[in-house]
Amino acid sequence: MKLLNKIFSIAVAGIAVVGCNDLDTAPMGSTITSDQREEVLGGNPAMAEAGVNTIASNFKQFGKVYADEHTDFGYPSIMLALDVRGADMVSAYTGYNRYYAQVAYSDITAGSSITNIIWYTMYKQIYACNSLISSLDKESTDKTNMFYLGQAYAVRAFDYHVLAQLYQHTYLGNETKP
Repeated sequence: MKLLNKIFSIAVAGIAVVGCNDLDTAPMGSTITSDQREEVLGGNPAMAEAGVNTIASNFKQFGKVYADEHTDFGYPSIMLALDVRGADMVSAYTGYNRYYAQVAYSDITAGSSITNIIWYTMYKQIYACNSLISSLDKESTDKTNMFYLGQAYAVRAFDYHVLAQLYQHTYLGNETKP
């Protein structure tokens, strides 16, 4: 047992000594300038592909707004929440129905969890699209670059379309409103 304690003590001391050699490194910051972005993309064009993949992964990411909310798994959770609001969905509350608030239309408030999930998911994707669009050359005729721009523009348009369907006034009765 003493030998085991000595080995454990030496291992912990070794980890403590080796693990503390970079404590004086300053943080790089949370934003990237356009010059830095161009330098990264110029040196490694695969970074643009990573940006497109980031946009796609946002569609199905679990726990973006609420880490412990079982109904927070990206756009599929939004589709389910909106689908159960339809007249063809019959569902009684039995204690296991995660979408009961949507069935009862009691989730249509500014602070409801599904409202926050919709808003945050869509705008997180719009932010990722805008970041990718701003980092790519819009005048380039490179097919890969044009494909990445097209992906970013298409997803951003889709996100705005979803938000407009949910939050924009109908035209009838609001003809003079923006």
